[in-house]
Amino acid sequence: MEIQSSNQIQDTIHNLYTLVKNSPDDHHQHIEVSQNLVNLYNDYEISSPGQLSLSDYSQFMISHFLVFDTNNARYLWKRIPSNLKEKEALTNTQLIELWEIGRSLTKQQYQNAFKLIDLLVNSLQQDSEQNGSMLKLLEILSTLLREHLIIMIRKAYATIEKGKLKALLGLQHYSQQQFGDYIAKKGMSLSLKDSGFVLPGHNQVSARNKKHFELNEDRVEQLAQVVQFLEQQKYDFNNVN
Repeated sequence: MEIQSSNQIQDTIHNLYTLVKNSPDDHHQHIEVSQNLVNLYNDYEISSPGQLSLSDYSQFMISHFLVFDTNNARYLWKRIPSNLKEKEALTNTQLIELWEIGRSLTKQQYQNAFKLIDLLVNSLQQDSEQNGSMLKLLEILSTLLREHLIIMIRKAYATIEKGKLKALLGLQHYSQQQFGDYIAKKGMSLSLKDSGFVLPGHNQVSARNKKHFELNEDRVEQLAQVVQFLEQQKYDFNNVN
């Protein structure tokens, strides 16, 4: 049973990784497969009490992050045996580092979350063969988190300062060309009036509601000016309802 569950989990991680690589915009399918991964780990934990390894718990925690469920990640953290969470007694602190990522996600400190993910990835790459599943999950997490944030940004902004968008998406290391290519691929564009701002576009809507979102260029520019003013007043993304 234990071997079968472990194999199912690894197959699901591989399938999710392939799905995200090949269809990065299929948000519904990403969440569905990610939730299936959470369910497999829940079953594994129940069927094999006391048998989960440090690696199992680490991957279990990331699976909660993939469905943006930091509450259950916190409950998992409390269930994990204390000997796997005592930093001073461990040579491998990846679980503690993962929980720091979870804390940043809970506080909506996305820039810090991406920074911590990158640091952990760099550490795990020292033994990429041993840490293959973890590296796949962290790459998936970065991709899904960016896609989630883009959806939220489109709800909150008609235009956003380019540097702020870079920071929110954890892409400060991108060159201007790389960032330009990335936002173009995501259906975004630079403002015609100020290249320091990005027009995120809007989320897809149903045909029934589409007429409410059809704006002409003049109206878009007027909205962009309003939001630029709000940006200058330090409008807080995290306070948007």
